[in-house]
Amino acid sequence: MLILAAGVLAATEAAALSCMRPDVRRSYAQAEAAQERYSIVRGRLSFDTAQLPQPDLKNQRARTVTIPGRLSGHGLTAQGFAAPFDRAITLEVSCVGAWCGSARPGRDVLAFLRRDGAEYALEIGPCPFFLFPALDTAQIAAVVACHAGGPCDPDAPLPE
Repeated sequence: MLILAAGVLAATEAAALSCMRPDVRRSYAQAEAAQERYSIVRGRLSFDTAQLPQPDLKNQRARTVTIPGRLSGHGLTAQGFAAPFDRAITLEVSCVGAWCGSARPGRDVLAFLRRDGAEYALEIGPCPFFLFPALDTAQIAAVVACHAGGPCDPDAPLPE
């Protein structure tokens, strides 16, 4: 019985999702290198949480749910987060296997919004890469420095 339990535990651990440590500098570099255009906004996200996808242990295929939402705050410019931003956006929440991206409305976030013409989309995967919900001054300073052409190494310590 002990051997069976160890086998089940090993299988569960092998199926665990492994994510790279989120870093605003890495996200900035990826957005800057992308063919698509991105806008970086610091603000408050609002949307209906009832529309968020739930993990589905029976359906292990990747899937994406689109949710209408709104982001109100300020966009990043050469002067920092200075451009007023209050727009409808589309949240693209994806699931991989049993893991789904998630967000909470009403909290301050830093979002990398993909621009699709006049529309804005926020990709939210199980491994957060374009949404940072727990902002601190070091993260804000780091993304502002990246935008100003300053140091932007995701492997370096965040500025204090």
